[in-house]
Formats: sequence, structure tokens, C-alpha cells
Amino acid sequence: MALSALEIYKFLPKTNCKKCGQPTCLAFAMKLAAKQIELSQCPFLTEDAKQKLNELSEPPMRTVTFGTPEKEVKIGGDLVLFRHEKKFYNPTPLGIILDSSDEKLEEKINYIKELRIERVGEEFKIDFLAIKDSGELSQFITAVNIISHNGFPLILISDSRENISSAVRKLKGHRPIVYYRGEIDDIIDFLKESDLPFIISDTQSQSLWKKAEEIYNSGFKNVILHLESSSLNELLKFNTIQRRLAILKGKRFASFPTLILVEEEDIFRQLALCSLGICKYTDVLISSCLDKALWNALVTLRFNIYTDPQKPVTVEPKVYSIGTPSENSPVLVTTNFSLTYYTVAPEIENSKIPSYLLVVDTEGMSVLTAWAADKFNEKVISSWMERENLKGLVNHRRLIIPGYVAVLSGKLEEVTGWEIIVGPKEASGIPKFLKQIWRN
Repeated sequence: MALSALEIYKFLPKTNCKKCGQPTCLAFAMKLAAKQIELSQCPFLTEDAKQKLNELSEPPMRTVTFGTPEKEVKIGGDLVLFRHEKKFYNPTPLGIILDSSDEKLEEKINYIKELRIERVGEEFKIDFLAIKDSGELSQFITAVNIISHNGFPLILISDSRENISSAVRKLKGHRPIVYYRGEIDDIIDFLKESDLPFIISDTQSQSLWKKAEEIYNSGFKNVILHLESSSLNELLKFNTIQRRLAILKGKRFASFPTLILVEEEDIFRQLALCSLGICKYTDVLISSCLDKALWNALVTLRFNIYTDPQKPVTVEPKVYSIGTPSENSPVLVTTNFSLTYYTVAPEIENSKIPSYLLVVDTEGMSVLTAWAADKFNEKVISSWMERENLKGLVNHRRLIIPGYVAVLSGKLEEVTGWEIIVGPKEASGIPKFLKQIWRN
């Protein structure tokens, strides 16, 4: 939770020694509140004050990391109940659970490794794998080795303390999450020694929170909570109350990230449970489904939920070559709002007419919004035409603008000296329009 400068100042020595580089302790507190300096820069801060400040400045939802430094996965860390208040951090990592006794294990891992989902120009993969111990140590270790060699962060699931500890020894430097399905007291010493994140679970929310409070009071911080339920209602209630307890009530035992494990046979039931988790605060999601259709839907949903509402998704403003355009190819112009670009570009490609698409920086606004905000006008378009040297790309002087901003055509012709052609209002009309209007 963010602290104000005055709240921080209460814990400072108030000597104004200037050894931190600031003129006064209050100035240091103001810089610290703005996250412009580190707490360690105060040489006279007591250990007790440091501990209290660190505890008070922790986010309401803890951040837990697992995986290798090269493929580190962060979970949790949110500050708000609703996205519009700030934004949601650390998109829910999506993982697939596999069984160590599965004869097709390697085949499935290779399939998952090659699984790619594209969304508005970004490519997404499965974030991690969870391996469930069948009980046979050799099978479990073999499965763990195969998965780790393929570069996936891991969650280890087993009811055998020996199998868990053997697997962890094999994964030195990989920092897996441990999910021990027996009594947590049986493995608590091992968890302290290994300092790995681990999962605690229960079938009842009240019992789970009680366990979480005991674990938190014991000094464990890297913990994930799993409510073992396939009820949409129960999961929704648990996740919502958990988040409210942490953010509104400041209950530290509720600050741990949450997990949903879905092993339903019905893909639509899987979709419902997973979608609920992404929409309502689940920090880690594990599914047994390998169907790309499910993951395509979940990646799309996650992308939308974790997009910063105060910062539109954009593409790089520049000239894009669609197909293999030549000096005789048409030139179209649009804004750098990603949804606009990924709607327009495929339609140009569908026309089978190689073209240049000039994407202008409108701060991520769509065509009409940018025009209304005076971010997509004749001066802006003209400056980007010069910047991208359109005159050097083509031997004609004709520019196609979106139909919704036909009003710009006159002024744009005056400023640029180019012939301005008003294109269709909708992207779907581009293929027919180009075939009719463009003659090389």
C-alpha cells in the first residue's frame, strides 16, 4: 500500500543530516513516497523502522515469482479492485497440467511448445506447465526433466514429500512452485529451507483463510491459495471477498495470490471456470485442456482485461508495406490505434493489390476520435508524409484517406499538393474500392 510522505516521515530519524543527499528528512520522505530514491539511502534508519516501513509499503496483493531468471513469471501485485481505478498488473499466467504417467507426455509437451496465439500483432504462448505426480518417483523425475529442458516454468503437484524434494533438487535454479497435496505441516521444514513459493488448499474458504493466516504469521510470504471447488458461485465469492479483504480491510493473510485448477471434461465448463478466473481476480490459472480454441478465447479475454484502460494499445507509426508494393502502388493513411490497424491491414491484403499504409501517430486514437481531438488533421498527416518520405516511395501523388474524414480532403490537398482520394468508411469496403479505383 502506498504511503504518503508524512506517514514515512514518522519513521525517519528527523536529524536532517543530509547524508542521504536530501536537505531534510521530510524532503527524503517526499522523494521516497514518489519512489525516486531507495529506503537504504538513509544511514540512520533503525532496523525496526525499516521493517515497519517495508511492511506498510507492501502492495495489498503480494507479488510472487517463479521460473528461471530468463523465463520469470510474476503473479499477483494488484493495487485496486477495479481496472478503471488504475490498472491490473501481471496478467494471469495460463498453464496446462500434465500427468507424469502419461505415455504421450513428450508429444503433448512438444505440441504445447509450438502452440502460438496471435492477438493484435502480439504472439502469446502457454506460460508454464504443472506436472502431477502419479506416485512413481522415476516417472515424476523424468517428466520434470523433460519439461524443464523445454524451458517451461513449473508447478510440482504431488502427495509425496520424497518425490517433491527429489524433484526440487533436480530443478536447482528453476524456482518451481510446490503444491504438496498432503498435510502442509509434513513439509513445512523443507519449504522453509528451500524458500520456494508453495500452494495451500482447502475445500472451504473459511478454512483456507485460517490456514493462510497461520502461514502468514509463521513468516511465509511466497504463498498461493487454492480453493478446491468447481462451483462458479463459490469461486466468485472466494476471489471477490479475498480481494476486498486485502485491499479494503488491509488483511495481510488475504494478500496471497489465488489459483484455479480446472480439470473438467466438458470444454465449455472449462471455458466458464477459466473465464471467471480471469475476469475475477484469479492470479494463476491451470487447465487440463489442450484444445487451441479454448486458449485462443482465454488469451483474448486476458488481453482485454489486462489492457491499461488509460493507455490505448498502439502500433508503431510508420509506413507499412502490405504485399510487395512498388513505386506505382496505392498509398493509404490511417491512425496508430492497434484495432484500427489490424482491421485495415488485412483488408488491404485481401484486395490482392500491394499497397503502402501510412500509420500516423494519433496517441492510439481511432480515426474519428483522433479527428475530433485534432490529432488527425492535414498538418499531422502532412508532417508524417514528409517524415516517411512518401515522395521517394512512389512516382504518383495520390493519397487515400478514410471515408469518415472526407472533410480533410480539401485542406490536405492544399497543404501537400497531392490528389486526395476519399476511401470507404468501413475497412470491409477496401478490397472492392481498391480494385475499382486503382489503375497502375
